Amino acid sequence: MQAPIQPQGPGLGKVKGYRMPGGLVTPSSLPSTATTSRSEGFPRMRHLAIAALATSALLLAGCSSDSTPASASTPDEVVEPQTEEPATPEPEAEETEDTSVQDYLDEHGITDAMVMRLAAVAVANNYADAPFKTGDAKLFATVIGDHCESVASGKETWEFYKEDDKSTGGTQAQVDAFYGFAQGTFCPSMTTKK
Repeated sequence: MQAPIQPQGPGLGKVKGYRMPGGLVTPSSLPSTATTSRSEGFPRMRHLAIAALATSALLLAGCSSDSTPASASTPDEVVEPQTEEPATPEPEAEETEDTSVQDYLDEHGITDAMVMRLAAVAVANNYADAPFKTGDAKLFATVIGDHCESVASGKETWEFYKEDDKSTGGTQAQVDAFYGFAQGTFCPSMTTKK
């Protein structure tokens, strides 16, 4: 017996389509709109099925990407598509300059001349590399000013700071010269403004 469906040419895998033996299908058993040629009938049916499927999907999901359902508008109403407006850039916050270092210097009466003199002594004794920038020199002056206040309050001693600096590579001569200037000139010239 002959198989009811026979492969016909390359296609899915290697089969392009199937052909029914003529004895199994008679022209009278086919619907009147169908054709006897498989190459004409199935593509048309396939196109119709795909079109019906796409139409059903659009109707179920809605025909647009609007968040408002289509039933919400009336026939006379024109619905504008919703577009996102570009974000308004926030006004740039005024960058406030950190004045804490200068505030400390002003509060303690440390002038720019004192800062630069301390910086020169620091460079001469290997506490800083030349050139010592003004901002760095001012920050360094606040650290040494804090040392002056700590020693004056009895919280620390000059020996503590000298030993600490020697432990990080300073020689005895460098430490003595630097702290000699700090103790004898820099700290006594500091004042506290109220």
